[in-house]
Amino acid sequence: ANLCVCACFKINGVSALHSDILKRDVFHDAYARTPDKFTNVTNGIDHRRWLSECNPELDALIRDCCGKDKYLLQPDALKELEQYRDDAGVLSRLGQIKADNKKAFAAWVARESGVILNTDALFDVQVKRLHEYKRQLLNVLHIIYLYQRMKADPHFDFTPRTYLFGAKAAPGYAVAKRIIRLINSVADMIARDPACKDRLQVVFLENYRVSLAEKLMPASELSEQISTAGKEASGTRNMKFMMNGAVTIGTLDGANVEMHQVLGDENIFLFGLKAHEVAEMKQKGYKSYEYYVHNPELRAVIDQLNVGFGDGVAYDDIARRLLFGDGGPADEYLLLADFESYRDAHQRAGLAYQDPKRWNQMALMNIARSGIFAACLLYTSDAAGTSGTCRCAPSSKFAPAAAGGPWGRPLFLPFVQSFSSLPRWVFSSSTLDCGGAFCRIATASSIFDKARPKPGRALTFNRAEHKIFNTVFIPSMDEVTAPCPYI
Repeated sequence: ANLCVCACFKINGVSALHSDILKRDVFHDAYARTPDKFTNVTNGIDHRRWLSECNPELDALIRDCCGKDKYLLQPDALKELEQYRDDAGVLSRLGQIKADNKKAFAAWVARESGVILNTDALFDVQVKRLHEYKRQLLNVLHIIYLYQRMKADPHFDFTPRTYLFGAKAAPGYAVAKRIIRLINSVADMIARDPACKDRLQVVFLENYRVSLAEKLMPASELSEQISTAGKEASGTRNMKFMMNGAVTIGTLDGANVEMHQVLGDENIFLFGLKAHEVAEMKQKGYKSYEYYVHNPELRAVIDQLNVGFGDGVAYDDIARRLLFGDGGPADEYLLLADFESYRDAHQRAGLAYQDPKRWNQMALMNIARSGIFAACLLYTSDAAGTSGTCRCAPSSKFAPAAAGGPWGRPLFLPFVQSFSSLPRWVFSSSTLDCGGAFCRIATASSIFDKARPKPGRALTFNRAEHKIFNTVFIPSMDEVTAPCPYI
């Protein structure tokens, strides 16, 4: 990594917090010597794929409110939705779209697995790689807390929830596999208990994958982004949930920081320690056992792990890991420290969900302010060393003439030796459709332009024309309707 920092023209993190950590901690010496090398390019997503294609009803609403498909070319146009924040008709339609998507997803789950989801409950979703720092275990501890409260007090009032998990563990990651088994043990216990009917449900979605995500994102209502502050580089699922109208419950970690900046406290449910507070707590000596001793509700949850959940499997190893470390640091990712704050955030979310108007307003604001995460707007001059920003065009209108590569971002290819070494779909021996764009190739020694073809006509590149370095393929204007290829 240090060698790469020396050799590279630019070094960027993938979120504001991540970039700050690189400068302040990981590569601080290099940053002190060459601060101009360091920048930030937050990860991005494609609204065409993750909204327009997988959520057609929402796409239709946005087109009606924001000037047809304008937002596909200029994602910032989504901000026009904000003017409908108090429009009862738009809010009602938005709520109905979410209800329709929930029913469609529930029908798919029933066909695939035979599980019947309660679509009247809040769909609370956490789908991502299973890792301890992502804290699926914190989510499970809270579910156990809710179950215990229900059993202790039949009149315990809380918003009915359907918890949906999706995750895969690395083959050698034994703890992650144990957490997956724990989720399923808790799910089975709750499914067998009549007291939980129509109030609490937990489902682990098998074989989580992109095609499943495309069905799940439009149906999700509460997005769990609860990693330990300072551990998540960025995340993109949080953005996909956001653009589909899910409200986030999360820590100030990764791209959640930028989400909070544009949404404000009123449109996101924040909880937990901040990154600097995590570092300070660990430096002082974090003692998870003290939280166990002083919080009786948390103590009951941890004790339940030792006993098990009625399927003959005990999770005393996980309890020991949280309290004593079991060979490593105790509660390395500070689940117990954040538990009470997390519980309180869920209470706030539950109360908000009971007010449909307020919840739909929050969903609308999340959609309206998701444009900043459009991938084609995020790869700007700081990353590519060029001027100009690529603005997307609908992928259905434009395709490479020769090989059908993807579209949407500027192309940045460091140290390319010649056109012949580029991917075939970028520069083919025949043509590349620029859809009317004025195309520019920037080399180490010169910039040369290709004449603008008529709209829809192909632009021919001769592979032998130049040897190029630090290549970027971009439109020469900020406002264009042509795509930019990306890898």
